[in-house]
Amino acid sequence: MKFSKLLFGGRELYDGPGIADSVRQNAIFEQAESLSSNDRLLIFDTRLQRTWLLASNRRLYCVLDDVRKEKPGVQWTMLREELVSENEVSVYLQVREQKKGKSEKTGVLAIGSRPRSWLYSKWLFQKGSLEQQVRELIKRRMLE
Repeated sequence: MKFSKLLFGGRELYDGPGIADSVRQNAIFEQAESLSSNDRLLIFDTRLQRTWLLASNRRLYCVLDDVRKEKPGVQWTMLREELVSENEVSVYLQVREQKKGKSEKTGVLAIGSRPRSWLYSKWLFQKGSLEQQVRELIKRRMLE
């Protein structure tokens, strides 16, 4: 769903292919990497922000798209070596509730040894666990 630029004073949120294009244009992205617009997982979605995980054959990217910013930004990346070993997804993943008194609509995702966890929208994962979908994304791009 796209929202009026005038309503929020910014731009529209990017869709999946637009997010993939923004990663390809990032200085971290290497020529040897392959990234399809299908290699993504939307984990957080509000009218002002979206958080995406995108997997290339070499990295996992976390991208924050905020209509109040000029364009989406890569928040962090993890190399394949941090995510898989011995032909298995081995990265630490933890999905948990927020601290007491926080929103019932969101939870928290921790990936690897990153010091910061990321919010996710629970409604996006009613038909399958977030942890499983992250593992499948990594496996699909880095192990198959």
